[in-house]
Amino acid sequence: MTDNPMDSILSRFPNSVDKAVDLLIQDLSFKDKTKLANLSEKGMVQFHAQYGLFIRARFRVPGNDPLVSDCKRIAGLPALSPEQASYVIFKAMVEKVKTAGVLKIVK
Repeated sequence: MTDNPMDSILSRFPNSVDKAVDLLIQDLSFKDKTKLANLSEKGMVQFHAQYGLFIRARFRVPGNDPLVSDCKRIAGLPALSPEQASYVIFKAMVEKVKTAGVLKIVK
């Protein structure tokens, strides 16, 4: 048993970007994955403006120090704002969806 109650609470949240991405992707429909795979960089920034709020709330950013540390490691930066950390997670999710072979939208 842990002496710090925060350790027990944080154990319910992902401690790495990969784990956070896996949790996010499992909730996406095929249609959502296809839309994400076809986002431009500008589209990603715009979509993240709202989805980033969801990521930060769902994974307790700030507050989830192990996850934020992994975001900093991936970004190669010594510090990140909560918005930047959620963008690292979001961008990793989009990249994983793109490499999973999701179909491209034909216009």
